[in-house]
Amino acid sequence: MAIDPDSLGYETPTIEFEYGWRDTVIYALGVGASADEELKYLYEGLGPKVLPTFSTIPTFAAFDPLVDRIGSGTTVIDLAGGVVQLRAHNLDEHIAALARRR
Repeated sequence: MAIDPDSLGYETPTIEFEYGWRDTVIYALGVGASADEELKYLYEGLGPKVLPTFSTIPTFAAFDPLVDRIGSGTTVIDLAGGVVQLRAHNLDEHIAALARRR
């Protein structure tokens, strides 16, 4: 199924994504972090440190509205050529605030 040309430039609504240190640790373990070399990503007492690639996780929530708009025959592979824009505002301060709150 071809992508609907009227969908070019479509913007999804703002998506908020909250996470805690456990989410970042589970992610780090999932991508192969080990205590020998990446302990700062696995132990909250040394950070919290977050792998930079964790920033791709919130973008997955945008796929549902895009697939709904484009059509049910579209797969994530069809959308892989799209452009994702990620803005991180005071990320270090936000992570520290979350760590203090939990």
